[in-house]
This record gives sequence, structure tokens and C-alpha cells, in this order.
Amino acid sequence: MELRSLSDHAALSLTMTLPTVCRPFGPWQIHVTLLHRPELVTQVPRALTNFLELNDTPDICISTLWDTLKATTRGELITISVADNKCHCEKREHLSRKGRELEHMHLRTGTPKILCQLEATHKQLVGLDLDKAEYATLRFRHTFYIGGDKCGWVLEHSNRQGRYIPWRQ
Repeated sequence: MELRSLSDHAALSLTMTLPTVCRPFGPWQIHVTLLHRPELVTQVPRALTNFLELNDTPDICISTLWDTLKATTRGELITISVADNKCHCEKREHLSRKGRELEHMHLRTGTPKILCQLEATHKQLVGLDLDKAEYATLRFRHTFYIGGDKCGWVLEHSNRQGRYIPWRQ
């Protein structure tokens, strides 16, 4: 931000650099790895039961109750997912910091005990990265499954419209 004095109104000039790549936000989807956690499997039915005990009254329409139940459940799952992501990031940061400290100590001392600790920390970091890569692969497969085969869509759409694509002989 800079001041310009071209007139007596003291105009300001603002230059902003916006990111060129924006992350698209689509509809929320459940983090499928949450379903494999045993504590969540018991926590969600308990939350559903509590919600229904509080909100299932004769004056509330069943469709309204269903929509609020879905929104409440989605909110709780988002909260759990955000907490997991935060814990994962903190663990990764802690392991990275510990690894850097061990590297510096190993460079200074060169003891095998520190080298073993460094290798163990490195294995834990690799394990975190593998978990993240596994989840990314799972999401990619899910996206491809939901999106389907694009070429097949074009052919199917053309056939529905009555425009048949001739095959070359």
C-alpha cells in the first residue's frame, strides 16, 4: 500500500497478489478412514440417540428432523476430522523438529545411539507420509468411481440424442 498525493483527496493505491491456483470447494464428503475407528463407531450411534431424544417431538416434521440430523452428524464428523488433521500436522511437525535436532546431534557427536533414534524418527515420518498417500489414492479412486468413464459418457449421451457415432471400417 502506498500513498499518492496527486490530488488534495489523498488517494491510496493498493497492489495485491492473489494466488493463481484456488482449491475448489465441493460438497463435503465423509473421511472414509474415520469409519474404521472403533471409538467413532460407538460415538456416532450415541450422538444420534442423544439427538433424537432431544429433538424428536410431535410438533417437528419428520423431514425437518431428518435434515437436522444429517447436518448435526456431518458437523460432528467434520469436527472429528479437523481434530485428526490438526493432530496429524502437530505430530508431523514434532517428528520433523526432533529429526532435525537428532541430525545436528549426530553431526556433532557421531554416536550410534543417536543414529538409531534418527532412523526410528525417520521411519515414523515415512509412516505418516504413507498414510497420507494411501488416503490420497483412496480419494482418487473414489473420485474416478463417482465421475465414471468420461469417454463412455460421451458415447452414451450421443446415443441418447439419436446421434450415432459411426465406426471406422
